Amino acid sequence: MTLYHMANPYFTPIEDNNKLSKPDTAGGYYRKKPYRAGGFEWIIPNKFKVKGEAGDGKEFGTVTQAFTMDGNGTLKITKAGAEVKRTRFDK
Repeated sequence: MTLYHMANPYFTPIEDNNKLSKPDTAGGYYRKKPYRAGGFEWIIPNKFKVKGEAGDGKEFGTVTQAFTMDGNGTLKITKAGAEVKRTRFDK
């Protein structure tokens, strides 16, 4: 399996109340059967930059995104306290 993470190339604006202007998400895509139990995780750097600042920002921390799949194809993805489960039943 080839692992791939497509990072958002754009910075999410922070509102005056220090909240994200749109929520971060935890997502994933399915492969076809056969499913095998297992998982992996990767570390995602969090960066910021001031409006109008050039460059790719300054790192201020990291977050772990973890993927766990059971043998039936149920995938659980967690990231920064968010969790989503996806169930896939191929016929």
